Amino acid sequence: MYIGIEDEVAADRRYLEYDDGTPFFYLGDTAWELFHRLNREEAQVYLGNRAAKGFAVIQAVALADLGLGQ
Repeated sequence: MYIGIEDEVAADRRYLEYDDGTPFFYLGDTAWELFHRLNREEAQVYLGNRAAKGFAVIQAVALADLGLGQ
């Protein structure tokens, strides 16, 4: 399930909740190199695996550090 603009902070401002008031539990996995190391098929397998294990969030880097500032 996607959590985005339509989802909101609970009235007590302590957690996120879905539109129906169900609390959103932020169980995340870090896949920093997801977009840089995996092809589409590998990413689908990985994401399917994480979803099957109950992960609600995948944190990844969209823009890699290219070392341009060095």
